[in-house]
Amino acid sequence: HLRDGRRALHDATLDDLEEQLTAGFVRTHRSHLINVRHVVRMHDGDAEGRTVELVGGLTVPVSRRRFAAVVERVRVARGVADAAGS
Repeated sequence: HLRDGRRALHDATLDDLEEQLTAGFVRTHRSHLINVRHVVRMHDGDAEGRTVELVGGLTVPVSRRRFAAVVERVRVARGVADAAGS
């Protein structure tokens, strides 16, 4: 999903895209890669499970295994001490 609401299709694997994209992107789940600068809020274990909410309202799942790394990447991108729950 792009910021303007469009969807871009590709034939590369997420592993390939992850290698090509800048450090501003992080894998949240086996089928999701996000721009950490677009994270609005993170949810840890609410009714919908672990998710990140992005600019524009899109909600993306975060796997249990990747949650700590995603929190850290968002924290670093924001330059704050605690990104969880923000």
